[in-house]
Amino acid sequence: YIGLGIDNQIWLIMSHSFTVTDKNVEELRLLGNEKFRALNYGGALMCYTQAIDKDPSNHAIYYNRAVCLVKMDAMKEAKEDLLRSLEIEPDYIPSLCQIAFLYLYEGNTPDSLENYAKVVELNMRLPNQLNRFKAQLKEAIRLAESRCRQQEYPDDFINSILTPEIRSTLESYPNLPTHMVESGIPPISFGNVPISHHF
Repeated sequence: YIGLGIDNQIWLIMSHSFTVTDKNVEELRLLGNEKFRALNYGGALMCYTQAIDKDPSNHAIYYNRAVCLVKMDAMKEAKEDLLRSLEIEPDYIPSLCQIAFLYLYEGNTPDSLENYAKVVELNMRLPNQLNRFKAQLKEAIRLAESRCRQQEYPDDFINSILTPEIRSTLESYPNLPTHMVESGIPPISFGNVPISHHF
């Protein structure tokens, strides 16, 4: 890949399977996660792409590849994978959080806020699923709401997304420690790490 720009490298990896592997989808996912943790994003991307080639209906693998693409600053491709993941499984919380993060990154605050609000609604049905991310989620929603106001969206519009029930639920979530808010820790996107198991 020497001499290729990062965009061309990503396209090349995602559009071509370089090796025929006898590894199954789960083995490729685990290998991809291992490479991701070792900061070998190109290797992880290749594993996730091969896993998708073997099982294009696996929403979690699209999420993992999207996280990898975010790390490679390939936001457009990451967004495409997240949308595909949500097309397959509309209530997949990791993909909802990551797409909300990307929408916020793009400046599309209404879609960001809507996806974060959907996560809160899902969490009301599955209350323990997000325990360790609730403070980050609360801060991400606060940031998305603030940006909506900066973009002069009317209160009625914002309140149609952040209903009283959602606001009440958010009040029960812990606050993000001040040092994390001041240090610019990014809003929830599941920590930008691949999920090691299926939700």
